[in-house]
Amino acid sequence: MADMNPGERIADILVKASDSLGTSILAYAVALAAVGAIVMAMLELLKALLRLRYWFHRFQTDRWVGADAQRRVEFIALTTGGYASEGALFDQPIEKLMAQVQAGANMAMDFPDRYPKFYAFLTSQPDLGHAEDATLWMNHASGQRKSVNAGEKLAASDEDREAGKARARLQNLAARKLDAFQTETEYRWARANQLASILMGAGLIYYMLMDVSERLALPTAAIVLIALLGGMAAPLAKDTVSALSSFGKR
Repeated sequence: MADMNPGERIADILVKASDSLGTSILAYAVALAAVGAIVMAMLELLKALLRLRYWFHRFQTDRWVGADAQRRVEFIALTTGGYASEGALFDQPIEKLMAQVQAGANMAMDFPDRYPKFYAFLTSQPDLGHAEDATLWMNHASGQRKSVNAGEKLAASDEDREAGKARARLQNLAARKLDAFQTETEYRWARANQLASILMGAGLIYYMLMDVSERLALPTAAIVLIALLGGMAAPLAKDTVSALSSFGKR
């Protein structure tokens, strides 16, 4: 050290400081990753034991379908095939749930006279110039021709063509409604999981810091702030450490 010139000494100090800082950051990241792993495990356990996904999907579909009792009966019949399997339906991941809903929507579109409430729900829309589409397709699908004056009567082929166009427009409308429902459900579920993981992580860090608060002489406000920041950073730290570990094994 005595043989070093001032520039070399500064460089040596910076290298040692960076090594110390890197070691400290890694230690904090590993600790936060451990918190994140514990929180994720606890959250998955709670979701399984309390059937949180079932209740969440049921709540979302009830909001979406509405309070009409007959409409809900038709929805359940179409999505479960008539079996008393609501639990199995709503406890599925959103992709499997939406596959059943899509199949039910297709049935309602094919047989609108048998499932009039759910069909009306799927095809309801603002007046954009095709407000008669739902009625036109229902009459056509149920074998009823639209009654018009003799001079205005369409040929059968023309009516079939118009009904086909109406069906295509209604199918696209129903698809957009299903997409919007899936997007909203996925968003709400992800946000709820994120919020729960942050709160649980913050609570765990707060509990651990309270045990050592007297030795570290930390005020309560500082502990709360550190716990909140740690709760927000724990999931990210967990993913980062996992990614680095996977990268190091290659």
